[in-house]
Amino acid sequence: MPTDLKNFHQTLMSVQENEQKLNDLHECYKTRDPNIPLENLTCTMSEDQVDVSFTELYSEMLATSYNVNDYDAFVQDLRDIQGGIQTSLPKTNVLADKSKDINNIRNNLEEKMKEMYDPTQDDDYILYQSTIYMSMAWTILGASVIYYISQKL
Repeated sequence: MPTDLKNFHQTLMSVQENEQKLNDLHECYKTRDPNIPLENLTCTMSEDQVDVSFTELYSEMLATSYNVNDYDAFVQDLRDIQGGIQTSLPKTNVLADKSKDINNIRNNLEEKMKEMYDPTQDDDYILYQSTIYMSMAWTILGASVIYYISQKL
């Protein structure tokens, strides 16, 4: 059975209004003077700051609670709406989990790449080695040319 949002909203608003009145009734009962009988007790409402008779407020709460038409339908509508809200919310944990998985895969691949290549063979080390070998090659070539010229003269 689909949820009638207008009726659900009205029921929800009446529950919210009655919740405040019920809290006021409870607070009035807790803070009352035990010497005053309940028939003569007046309660101050938190929203309007109006004094209301305890028996009148209590009677109104009883009439409202016994006047509820279909409590089971209201609870079912509440569950339907809650389920709809939960499915429409973004799942932020999925992104964090995927990010962790990607980082783990990347770290694993980097470790495998380090096993394939010698970690001491970074770019600076390779450039240093090539400079040494080129210097040695130029030195040998120069010495060979000087030796060749000295033998021919």
